[in-house]
Amino acid sequence: MFKSVCFPLLLLLTGTAARQLRRNFEQRVVPRQLQQPFPRSTTALQEGVVTTVLNGNSFDESTFVLANVPAGQRVTCKMTGDGNVNMAGRYGAEPTNLNYDCIGYIAGTSEEGCGFYAAKEETSVFITTYAFSNFERIDLTCSYVDVVELENGNGLTGQASPTPGFTTFYKLDTPVKVGENVSCSLLGGNGNANLYLKYGSDPEIFRRAGDGFDCESRAAGSNEECTLDGPTENDADLHVAIDTMAAYDNLTVTCASPIGYASAGRGEDGCFSADTTVTVKGKGTVPMTDLQVGDLVMTTTTNSYEPIYAFGHFHKTLPMEYLQIRLEGVSNQKPLEVTGNHLLFVQGRTDPVAADSIQVGDVLSKGQQQEHVVTSITTVTKAGAYLPLTPSGTILVNDGTVVASTYVSIAKDAPVIVQAFLKILSEQSLFHAWMAPTRMLCQYVSNSYCQSTSPTTINADDGILTWLHAGLALAKFGEQQVPNVQAVGMLLALTLLAVFVSLEAMIGLTLGTWYGLLLSVVCISGLASSAKASYKNPSRQKRTVTPKKLD
Repeated sequence: MFKSVCFPLLLLLTGTAARQLRRNFEQRVVPRQLQQPFPRSTTALQEGVVTTVLNGNSFDESTFVLANVPAGQRVTCKMTGDGNVNMAGRYGAEPTNLNYDCIGYIAGTSEEGCGFYAAKEETSVFITTYAFSNFERIDLTCSYVDVVELENGNGLTGQASPTPGFTTFYKLDTPVKVGENVSCSLLGGNGNANLYLKYGSDPEIFRRAGDGFDCESRAAGSNEECTLDGPTENDADLHVAIDTMAAYDNLTVTCASPIGYASAGRGEDGCFSADTTVTVKGKGTVPMTDLQVGDLVMTTTTNSYEPIYAFGHFHKTLPMEYLQIRLEGVSNQKPLEVTGNHLLFVQGRTDPVAADSIQVGDVLSKGQQQEHVVTSITTVTKAGAYLPLTPSGTILVNDGTVVASTYVSIAKDAPVIVQAFLKILSEQSLFHAWMAPTRMLCQYVSNSYCQSTSPTTINADDGILTWLHAGLALAKFGEQQVPNVQAVGMLLALTLLAVFVSLEAMIGLTLGTWYGLLLSVVCISGLASSAKASYKNPSRQKRTVTPKKLD
């Protein structure tokens, strides 16, 4: 009698009992509630097969068992139907309201999910459903699922979970080394997702911190970030869990160890490898590792030299994944090594393109030798990351073989913002405009600020220029805004940058005065037109774009 009456009354308090119960567990508060098990009568489940319950009443309880779950297997259970039915699950025994491994809790619906971490031994999964209302039918399915592998430093895009209560499990493809930290983030999705990390095994999100998981991030919405110190004794596998609080899609999941590591293609991390060489006036051929701010480097095939005014990326030990682009007719067979988001000039294309969009057969913009056809593209991981910045935004590399940009693409990190800007500017021009304040500071105020070893200039962890960090953060923030706010923000940003570009042009740094003034007019008129178009349609909702996955 106590069980059939008191337990439901406790859950129904305030009219939103299920949400309150979940909130208690989310806050790691142990409520003083019934600790007896659910009823012992059970129904057998078969993996991947739907089990149906018909014509249920309020306060009905049903318990189901999926037997012989192998050790190491992960299980996801999904319930659909009418009415309002919640579910809880547990390995090895019937769940109680204080002891369970997963829970589907959304009030007012029977659309629930329940995700189990990898079983530690062969066991059974117990699922108990509890009806908060009468219902005509509910369907329950429990299925085996595999862990999703994350490539170190490369965001996995397009992640989605349509059912609250689902937990998706991931694993970093390389162990985290002793003494090296790790950071994971969720970015860009709608809905609400929470993030959990644990060394050695799947996070158990309904246990307490330190027992069930090593790090958690439970901010409102789906933008989350978790950072962990490295293991202290042995290298350890990093396991990740994403808990669905509200259905989400278009989520990008990224883990990097050490912090700042990136595989070919992340927005702020574009660079050349340490083995790339440049021609320095008075020094000859110099590897990237030996370049210094102030060196005069060759930037075109006409023996034009420009100073390096700063480094966009400078880190001697950071491991990075590079594309090795081999070219026909290069005498020493030395490949061009750049990250996938580095901008390169390709014949037949008006604007430079990201390196990972280049294909075998494309012709790179020639250097001092003949035209070079791309013959193969492979990848390699090397220590060191370098992005020397020149006033023109170009540089001649590898013994005059290729004219390359000194800028990178952020289209993968902020696709909506970049697409909006591309209507009036190329990514090369956009990056160049963004760097105008830094160019003027470094060349006309003090180049001491721009030294690659200055802690105020270069982030100590990842070696990236602070101004570039700020630009990407601003673009990502704009990515989350509604179109009207995006239009106003872009108008303000480009208006301000146009002022710097115009001042730079008038001073005569690298751009002609008329080009600078023309760029100002184009920026202002183009953004004004975009803002006007957005305000004509104020009902437009926030856009969500799935970034294209770059191979």
